[in-house]
Amino acid sequence: MTVTTDTATTSKPLGMPVREDRIRRYVTAFCPRCHDEVPNRPLHQVPRLSGYLSEAEEQVWLVRGCPQHGKVVTLYEENPGILSYLEQWTAPTKWHVPDTPGNYDPIPAAYLRGLGEMQTQHTCILLEDITQACNLRCPTCFADSSPQLSGVASVDNVLANVDQRLDRENGRLDVLMLSGGEPTIHPQFAELVERVLERDVTRVLINTNGVELSRNDRMLSFLASHNRRVEVYLQFDGFKRETYLHHRNADLRAMKQRAVHRLSGAGVFTTLTMTAALGVNDDEIGDVIRYVLDTPFVGGVSIQPQFGSGRSGAINPLERLTHTGVLERMGPQTDGLVTWRTSPPFPARIPTAPASAT
Repeated sequence: MTVTTDTATTSKPLGMPVREDRIRRYVTAFCPRCHDEVPNRPLHQVPRLSGYLSEAEEQVWLVRGCPQHGKVVTLYEENPGILSYLEQWTAPTKWHVPDTPGNYDPIPAAYLRGLGEMQTQHTCILLEDITQACNLRCPTCFADSSPQLSGVASVDNVLANVDQRLDRENGRLDVLMLSGGEPTIHPQFAELVERVLERDVTRVLINTNGVELSRNDRMLSFLASHNRRVEVYLQFDGFKRETYLHHRNADLRAMKQRAVHRLSGAGVFTTLTMTAALGVNDDEIGDVIRYVLDTPFVGGVSIQPQFGSGRSGAINPLERLTHTGVLERMGPQTDGLVTWRTSPPFPARIPTAPASAT
């Protein structure tokens, strides 16, 4: 706009310039730097900050303001278009019974007393960690399990937890996942599975690294005898030696493929679960999907970006693999055979958890 004065004519813009980003929604978040400064402090004691999701440079960013550290920005999702598509998928959720009536504590403190009053989803998958021990010591293990640990949950304690949740869920559980550590090395694994199957649980998933299943004929036969209700959730990261050195600190390619071959031959339904990291094995997403499609009794793959928890090293918060990044890679790496549009999300509160192809 031109402003005329007695002495000269000058150009002076009026008003404020337009922002270069677009605000998608406002959120409440934590400051990762505050958490890192006192890593053993309970998360519910870390200050909660005002923030927003911002779309800029064709990506989505989580922006929050910290009184101590100023503006803190991390990459939230790689593809805004896919995120918008996923957020359209909503489904009615089931009512739940709070573990502690009157528990209106803020999240995450509320979970110290179980599911609170403000929980908006029932227990769709009950996860039972039945042992701390593991027969591997993976560098990226978020549970920090290892052969040096020995903690084991008793059968009675696990069943008590299951029964309590059955009571809260009106007598039926959709899915129970037995995990750890490595659940197949629990000293009473078979007994525990048998006892769980006496209850009204639709599906029991065994979350395993596959070491025992690659060599233990007795365990394989046991799972095959219950294949109508028991399935395997098998850790499988890809086909490159470097992939397994990064994620598992050993070349486990032969063992992993042997486990898949044995499970498929025994008729045990299996889902492969792939831990993916940027610059490590994000280029193998398509190969794993094709492997799933070509292998009988392997019904799907769950692809989970590595995150910095437990024994995992720090991940660059500004450059990392995200769930929409996983979905974006599917089409190009499978020549359009499987794309993000053919992989609708689970009916969960977080539409991108996890990225999957079935």
